[in-house]
Amino acid sequence: MKDLIPKVKKNETGKLKMIAGDMIINIIATIIPIFILQFVLLPLVANSYDEYHYGLMLTLISLITVSVQSFSVSLSNSRLLLDEQYKAEGLSGDFNILMIVYSVMNIFIVVIGTFLYEGKFTLINISLIIIFSVIQLIRRYLLVAYRLEINYKGILYSNIILIIGYLFGMLLFFIFEGWQLIYILGEIFSLIYVLKNTTLIKEPFKTTRLFASTTKHGLIILAASFLGTATTNIDRLLLYPMLGARMVTIYYVSTLFGKTISMLVGPINNVILTYISKMKKFEVDTFKLLLTTASILGLFSYIIIILVSEPILKFLYPLYFDNAMKLIYITTLTAIVIMLCTVINPIVMKFCNIKWQIGISSINIIVYFVFAFYLVDLFGIYGFCVAALIASIVNLILLILVYYSNQKKLSRKFDINIE
Repeated sequence: MKDLIPKVKKNETGKLKMIAGDMIINIIATIIPIFILQFVLLPLVANSYDEYHYGLMLTLISLITVSVQSFSVSLSNSRLLLDEQYKAEGLSGDFNILMIVYSVMNIFIVVIGTFLYEGKFTLINISLIIIFSVIQLIRRYLLVAYRLEINYKGILYSNIILIIGYLFGMLLFFIFEGWQLIYILGEIFSLIYVLKNTTLIKEPFKTTRLFASTTKHGLIILAASFLGTATTNIDRLLLYPMLGARMVTIYYVSTLFGKTISMLVGPINNVILTYISKMKKFEVDTFKLLLTTASILGLFSYIIIILVSEPILKFLYPLYFDNAMKLIYITTLTAIVIMLCTVINPIVMKFCNIKWQIGISSINIIVYFVFAFYLVDLFGIYGFCVAALIASIVNLILLILVYYSNQKKLSRKFDINIE
């Protein structure tokens, strides 16, 4: 085991402790809204909707997630990776312009998608979804200000405010029965807090001489982000037209714990990328240690989920519990594999050419589609779950192969010292 531990200087111990502390804070910041939404508010919404409307709601949430997360990740990661260059050249601008452009593109996607899934143009529903998605996109981008300052307490506080907004939105839901109101109130509350405590929105709405290169860089990340986000959210988007709203709900309930675990890895991903963006090298031994640790945690998480899911799901979703438990062993394993992919993905993002991100995600989508359509015809929802598992395993294998195929280049080019 000792040979897996990277050799770091004694004066870097404090830095490593700082990274671990930031991960813990960021995980807590992510756990709170996820827990409130997944285990308190959405089960209450399920009691107010029939299976068709609840399945449709879950599908539209996935649609919004794919769109918003793709654009916000492109913006925030571009800003994070290019910030040093802008500072070195004394430039300010570009990103607020890109934020507006991405917001317009997001509106187009969610409007078309909502129309296709609802099968009709409902002005109120589409307007609420536009408001929800645009505010969320802006808030998620502006949160990068805390990552630039390595101030994860700021993210924690903003998410606490987000929960307070959710609770107020839930009150409006009980009155007007619009699920979008829950998210809109939460996003508005949190956005107000972020605007008061960050300065990114105050940057000039103008372009600089780096605009063209920044836009190109952002579009490449956008393509990779879209493909990556789609692979983790495509399940409901495919299930709804293939098997209907009821199966969307059953599948969602079976993945509740697994996907929650996967989402909790997101903040670890963010912290890793934040610090990696300042690194000059990432040792192979460090990669092995990271992958080994994540695998052990994944195995432990799988066992815990299987043990605790039955009584909790029976309480939260009594109508869908029996069918969901038949799928949970496969869907949870899929979520654990996706978690491993999420952990090592920032390393590939930083130290390997972005083309690998796009290539891996494209292959993943193709594998998912091919196996899903083939196995659903044979085995229904069970076949769909197996297709998701196969796609996630292929994704993990490709990420590992890409990293090791580039390890010689990495060891020549970078240095692990964190200044």
